[in-house]
Order: sequence, then C-alpha cells, then structure tokens
Amino acid sequence: MKCKFLLVKSMSNYEISNNNKTSRIVLGSTVLVAFIVSALFISPSIAAPGARQIKLLSNNCLQCHANPESTAPLMGVAKDWKAVIEQGEDVTMKNLVLGIRGMPPLGYCSACSEQDLRELMRLVAGFPDK
Repeated sequence: MKCKFLLVKSMSNYEISNNNKTSRIVLGSTVLVAFIVSALFISPSIAAPGARQIKLLSNNCLQCHANPESTAPLMGVAKDWKAVIEQGEDVTMKNLVLGIRGMPPLGYCSACSEQDLRELMRLVAGFPDK
C-alpha cells in the first residue's frame, strides 16, 4: 500500500506532505518514531492533518495510540480498528467525547474543538475520506 504522507527530516523539524498540503512539526524522538511507523500504514484515502491537528495528535492521541505497551488500539494497525470502523463515525465520536474503557473523555484533549476531534478520530482510527 502506498502512503500519501511523506516525512522529511530537517534538523528537528519534520514535514508531513499530502499532495499540495504540508504541515511542519517538531516531535520528540519517541513520538516521532511511532508516528513514522504509523504513517506508513495509514490509508491513502485519508486527508493530511493541519499543523494544529498534528500538534494535538502528538500531544494527546499518540501518547496511547502509538504506544504498544498501552491497551489502546494502535494507529496504523488496521485490525485494531476494524470493529471501531464498523460501528461508524457517529458512535466512535460519541465514545471519544464520553470516553470508553481506558480512554478518558475527549482523549485528554481539552484544547480540541469538535472539528479537531472529528479529524483526529478519522486519522487515528483510519476512517476513509467521505
């Protein structure tokens, strides 16, 4: 599977490009490695996140969804998300907002708007673009 995301290292800055949209980010090495590994498996039909969403992703979502030692489904591992995707975006969004099992309400992202949550949910779980 080809990935639409291209990561380019420049000192400690990284770019994630998807066609004509580029987001520049700075990530810690542990999170960066997890994100690079995850990005290789993201469905090519998923739109690139904006710079704000990349920051929210690295500060919140990846703390669990890129940590193999957590019980959270791992970003980029399709089998972990199969049941989530089958239940649909509305149910998944409700679970994200209210919290489910070990995930706290809003996934700890108090800075996330509803649009941020929806975009991050789609990205992390691998929902295809509509």
